Amino acid sequence: MNFSIFLLLASCGSDQTLISQPVDTVAVTTGDFDYVAAPLDYLIVDHDSFGGLISSASWSSNYDPDAVSLKVEGLFSSLENMQFYDVIFVASGTRGFGDRIYNGIDPDDTFVGDPAVVENIREYVRTGGILVATDWAYDLVQAAWPDAVDFLSAGKGFDTAQRGILTSLTANVVNDSLANALDTSSVAISFNFSDWAVMKAASSENTTTFMTGDIQYRDTTELGQTGGTTQSISGAPLLISHSPENAGGKVIFSSFHFDAQNREIMDVILTNVVATFEKSDATVITVGE
Repeated sequence: MNFSIFLLLASCGSDQTLISQPVDTVAVTTGDFDYVAAPLDYLIVDHDSFGGLISSASWSSNYDPDAVSLKVEGLFSSLENMQFYDVIFVASGTRGFGDRIYNGIDPDDTFVGDPAVVENIREYVRTGGILVATDWAYDLVQAAWPDAVDFLSAGKGFDTAQRGILTSLTANVVNDSLANALDTSSVAISFNFSDWAVMKAASSENTTTFMTGDIQYRDTTELGQTGGTTQSISGAPLLISHSPENAGGKVIFSSFHFDAQNREIMDVILTNVVATFEKSDATVITVGE
């Protein structure tokens, strides 16, 4: 690789300084609802791309799954394959991490419903790996670390936290180090899809909350439901990081999509919450795209 990355390990206090340690390789998954590689592309960081779209690509109408040489099945079914990468980004809408039936036949819980895969993911983080998940990939976080975050309707099955309302809001940056890096204590955040995954609260144990916001959600667990009553949560977590006890790595979860946010804001979030990146010497090449 022609770049270096320094992982930023945040402690639980909001006023703690982020500490860096060198890491090397990056993987991203393609998902139907979030192109998580967007900020990496902006920063010109090399990464391997694993095809994980379920039905149709909202960000690329020309996507051909048969042309993808690297697929999520090959990544998450093997701990050895996962451990090749220091950081793995899991996009919202990556197949295998939910319950919604996309083609009318098969449920989408191939990975999150498999205890062996969930254990692989725990071991990946325990041995130093960094897992970054967005929105609908929350089921993975809940399955592997159920005490890290109190998701809406936790324990009632996959996808039941996915009730957030399409909106743009002002997020409060509650971590001092991130606020200093952004040079502001509040930023505009866009939720460009409805039914996004809602966090009610984050654990006080080994979990850092970076952003919160006053959010609204539907009181029905039916995806796509237009009826029901609108409920509110004040100060709901929007971006968190969890470092399991005795683990060398961490998991980061964002309720919002990376590709829907202001580029400058995402650059700062990535380089202060996830990693510090140096630009590669060559143009980004993503395998399988």
